[in-house]
Amino acid sequence: MKRRAFIKSSGALLIGMSAQPSFAQKGIIMTVNGAISPDKMGFTLTHEHALVDFTGAGVENPDRANPEDTFKLILPYLKRLKGLGCQTLVECTPAYIGRDPMLLRRFSQATGLHILTNTGYYAASNAKFIPKSAYQETSTRIAERWIKEWSDGIDGTGIRPGFIKIGIDAGPLKPIARKIGEAAAKTSKATGLTIAAHKGDSISGMEMLELIIQQGANPKSFILVHSQGDWKLESCIKAVAMGAWISIDAIRPDNIADNLQKVLSMKQAGYLNRVLISHDAYWVKGKINGSYDTILTTFIPALKNSGFSQQEINQLLINNPRDAFTIGN
Repeated sequence: MKRRAFIKSSGALLIGMSAQPSFAQKGIIMTVNGAISPDKMGFTLTHEHALVDFTGAGVENPDRANPEDTFKLILPYLKRLKGLGCQTLVECTPAYIGRDPMLLRRFSQATGLHILTNTGYYAASNAKFIPKSAYQETSTRIAERWIKEWSDGIDGTGIRPGFIKIGIDAGPLKPIARKIGEAAAKTSKATGLTIAAHKGDSISGMEMLELIIQQGANPKSFILVHSQGDWKLESCIKAVAMGAWISIDAIRPDNIADNLQKVLSMKQAGYLNRVLISHDAYWVKGKINGSYDTILTTFIPALKNSGFSQQEINQLLINNPRDAFTIGN
């Protein structure tokens, strides 16, 4: 195996040609409390949020929630989720939208849930959550920032990301989205971290997947988030045939039948082993949008009533998340 050298210069990590295996730490899941074995991940929700802040990068928000109030508000919901059998939560709130690794660590320690946080930038919503520096910096320099979060921890907390989260608007890809995609590919190559890409539509999603492959990153470490949005079975099949994961992640009480049919269609196409499911629930201004427990209380019974075996349900909620987020898998 080739090695990738990381050279520190002026506080930045310069990306060389090959990585030391100890740096990538392959074969682990990285949580806010440190590394765990993939077999400890268990039942996993792969796309959820705690608190989000939609103000925008570089904008002061006088109504920003108090962390202590947020902790007390959300904790009972996460305790209920753990009590229902969830073992791991993948928290997908990026930097500049309310990412708070220390709050997530508190939730993890108070509930026993394994929780993953992320590195990356979110270029959807007309890039309102992208810091100004990203427009001046190269994709290599942005990747250096993200790799440093992996090597040293986020914002001095020592908490390391368990994956890369990026966001893009509907296609065709804008220049800033391409730059963020290139940075994500470079970071994934250097660290082994999986890329979860919020996509605006199937066009931008497939363009980003192709860009990731062109940059030399592993498509098996790439998730097309919100694949249910403008559902096109042929696009999903093309993406998974190229190696990617698709994520059906807005499961709510009012769309059980629709999302059940989408999961069933992937099963019938022979690609159930490349599907992730979740709720995309989040808290904003003291209220929850969505639910953390619909899959456990309603969707799993619907799967069983539709002929899904326990082995297939375990595939969706245990095996697939484990394989998707194992570093360097």
